[in-house]
Amino acid sequence: MLAALAAIAAVVVVGRGVVVNPEPIFTLLPAPRTPAVAAGDRLSTAYFCAGSPSTGEGVAGELVIANPSESVLSGTVSVFVAGTSTPIVEPLTVGPRSSRNIALSGRADAPYVGAMVEIAGSGGVVEQRVTTPTGSSLSPCANEASNEWYFADGSTLDGIDYDLILTNPFADTAVVDIGFVTSSGTRTPTAYQGFIIPPQSIVPVDVDDGVGAKDEAQLSISVISRRGRIVAAKAQTFEGSGRGGYLLSLGSPSLGDSWTFADGELGEGIDEKLSIFNPTNEPVDVDITFLPGQAIQGFVPTETVTVDPRETTVVDVSAVQGLIGSLPTPRHATIVRTLSTSSIVVERTLTKTIDNSLATSVVLGSQIADDRWWLPTGVPVPTEAALVVFNTTGDDGVITVSQVGPGGAVPIPGLDQIPIVKGGIITIDLTAAEAQNVPVLISTSGVLVVVEQRYPRGTAPGRSGSLAIPE
Repeated sequence: MLAALAAIAAVVVVGRGVVVNPEPIFTLLPAPRTPAVAAGDRLSTAYFCAGSPSTGEGVAGELVIANPSESVLSGTVSVFVAGTSTPIVEPLTVGPRSSRNIALSGRADAPYVGAMVEIAGSGGVVEQRVTTPTGSSLSPCANEASNEWYFADGSTLDGIDYDLILTNPFADTAVVDIGFVTSSGTRTPTAYQGFIIPPQSIVPVDVDDGVGAKDEAQLSISVISRRGRIVAAKAQTFEGSGRGGYLLSLGSPSLGDSWTFADGELGEGIDEKLSIFNPTNEPVDVDITFLPGQAIQGFVPTETVTVDPRETTVVDVSAVQGLIGSLPTPRHATIVRTLSTSSIVVERTLTKTIDNSLATSVVLGSQIADDRWWLPTGVPVPTEAALVVFNTTGDDGVITVSQVGPGGAVPIPGLDQIPIVKGGIITIDLTAAEAQNVPVLISTSGVLVVVEQRYPRGTAPGRSGSLAIPE
């Protein structure tokens, strides 16, 4: 999106009266990136959430809004309903240093509802949580709508339901083109070119049964706007074909040149894959670096792949030559980057076999490393290895995990000044009562980290995965 700067419309006279009209100067606004806490002194702040199933047995979707400040947070919540352009608008207040949950499911007799949270001034941390009979899923809410969205990982094999969820939170009609990239090439169904999303509405697209992309082992999607900005997410129910669980998460609102994953594991019964999507018209050389769970010494495994134009390369991490046996621990972080311009989107799929059941998490890599990360409501129950923290720097540092309550940010017993070595990874247990159902802050001293949360999946075994929210 281009925005004109204040170009000086002056007439310049040079030489013998030659008149030169300088061309207007334009700038490209920064592309939306990894969802983060909106910083700075603002008149207002908006958060755009992925959407939630509204009906279904055992389905519960909600917004979690944390207010870590000393002042009352106020604003509105707009709920967009599939099949109508009349949003449900409600006032919002969240007390100082507290959080509030707002139900999304059950709002309407519709398959999905979307949400936008508008806050007077700055502040607030907003996350969406969905629980279904097949598992739970977390997703940070986006800081901005975008005119482009990308999804690297996806499958429509038997036993996998896949819905693309498109929300237009604004008062004007949006028009988008949707492209599907499979192992057999790119598909642009006519019905999804110039696809209309009415004002202030949410439109689900049945990917596994409605777009001619059924029974695909790997499916990437791009949503490019002709008119207007939107919010795009995917909902996947895994009940077969080598996956298990539930996922509802935002896509990537832009392409990038570097994507970081704090969590990764090798071992029996673990399947880890990286889906690297290149929707551009040029091939891209991509370096994949695997970092050990302790101080870097000597060899660091790196794999280089070329991703062809408008294609997706899926890397089976356990099959990377030289990786197994070269890392001192099964856990590892991963950095996927290219030296070219921003041109790729990367998602990690991690499937574990637990008690004869499959637990699948799909996480979009982070484009941000930061020294402060948030969990809006901590964990629902005592959870071991609830956090995975990767130190992206070449310096040693310390991590402190704090509960945010009436007294401000107070370190949780046993989680103050935890050492983390340069390039290292640590897991952190959130088993103390102080970490349950309250805002939790992960802060560092002297280093920038990436934090993933491993959230309990309700009655289902295993964990779902999500980035924590950087500040």
